[in-house]
Amino acid sequence: NSIQKAYFEKMFESKIVVTCNPSNWEGDWRTWDSLSSGALVFVDIMMTPIKNPLIDKKHVIFYNRKNLSELKEKLIFYLKNPDLCKSIAKEGCEYARKYHKPSNRIDEILSHL
Repeated sequence: NSIQKAYFEKMFESKIVVTCNPSNWEGDWRTWDSLSSGALVFVDIMMTPIKNPLIDKKHVIFYNRKNLSELKEKLIFYLKNPDLCKSIAKEGCEYARKYHKPSNRIDEILSHL
């Protein structure tokens, strides 16, 4: 539908996407959507252990949502370093496509049954 189209178009046009897990839980789809866009993804620190976890400064940039001045500093740094921004974005996109597709989640759940 048109809402999803606009959502994905904005991500595909972006150099950086900042996402934040909902309060008191994590695991929504926005992090994975963002990674698949090819943009550098900033995400608040994730606590739930997952198979093939994302690595800070390799796949994503983690930030503390209680420290917005640090987030701003990180955003400015990566905007001023476009080659590093693109490199991490590419690595994160490839990693997500390899290890974090819906089929990977299904296989992971089935492995515990």
